[in-house]
Amino acid sequence: SLLNAYPSPCVNLHDSMSWCTALCGWDRKKKKSSKALLQGRCPFMSEEANQLVRKVKDERASAPVKTAVFSYFKIGDEAMDWIAYAVNRSVAIERLHLDHNIIGGEGAVALSRSLSFAKTLCEIRLNSNCIDDTGIEALADVLEENRSITQLSVSKNSFTSIGGVRLATALRRNHTLKELDLSDNNIAINNETVAEIHRSLERNSTLTLLDIFGGDISDEGGKSIADIIRTSKLESINFGLNQISDTSGVLIAAALASNTSLTQLLSTNNLLSDLTAEALCDNLADNTTLVCLNLGMNQLTETGVGLLDRFRKKSINSGITTLKYVNVHDNPGTSAYFANVWATKE
Repeated sequence: SLLNAYPSPCVNLHDSMSWCTALCGWDRKKKKSSKALLQGRCPFMSEEANQLVRKVKDERASAPVKTAVFSYFKIGDEAMDWIAYAVNRSVAIERLHLDHNIIGGEGAVALSRSLSFAKTLCEIRLNSNCIDDTGIEALADVLEENRSITQLSVSKNSFTSIGGVRLATALRRNHTLKELDLSDNNIAINNETVAEIHRSLERNSTLTLLDIFGGDISDEGGKSIADIIRTSKLESINFGLNQISDTSGVLIAAALASNTSLTQLLSTNNLLSDLTAEALCDNLADNTTLVCLNLGMNQLTETGVGLLDRFRKKSINSGITTLKYVNVHDNPGTSAYFANVWATKE
């Protein structure tokens, strides 16, 4: 466990060289002293990034940094030691943005060590990096104990289903995280990962947003998505750009009939056709929470597009259901259906 490597919280963390070593994984191979880490400039970051690090860890600042944006700074694993230490020193940081860098597994592990002691941090964005299974597993370890992080984004990274399943498992013990973005990880987010997410969400009623867009989910995983919708407290789910067809589409539609929390369902770029559209219209008549439904870029013909559009209008006019927004753009039947609608109005 990572926590076993930390010094006791009772020691003076800010003055302890051993703490600095434990926190940042500082070793002899790097040939840098922990004192340099405490006081010096990081040679692996730009001057702009170094200035931000100094501001983040400045405990005496009259206006301490609450949102630290290190995005697009070409930050790698070496530089993460400095950022991790700054996060630990901060008394006010709430949001940490590290998108579009070159952070790998070691960098994520260094950050994870500091998160165990960061009590104010609530949002972490690590999108578009190179984090592998080692780094994701370290983040998962922290999530099981952390009580401040409410938003985590790890879109477009390099971890596999091993890391994806481990992160999903962590949701069983975490009761703070509200939003989890796993999108565009087509190696990691597969049927196995989604099944584990379902099992974890049976014990988790805190997560409200789940983004698994751009995964490798087939109808087997689509059944797990239907189970998630049926049993979880999610308010928004995005499972677009997968390989979900009518086989699981009708199951997802049926799950919506008894769902009482979901307000937004996004399923663009899948293989859903008129059969799913018909099932949605049948089951949404009993749903009183869904507001937005996005089925753009699927395989709906003019018939399916028409069914959904007429149901939306009926929903708005009758007030029986809450559905207000139905997006069916770029389906095979979209242009023909709306051309006929407009022609009829004229």
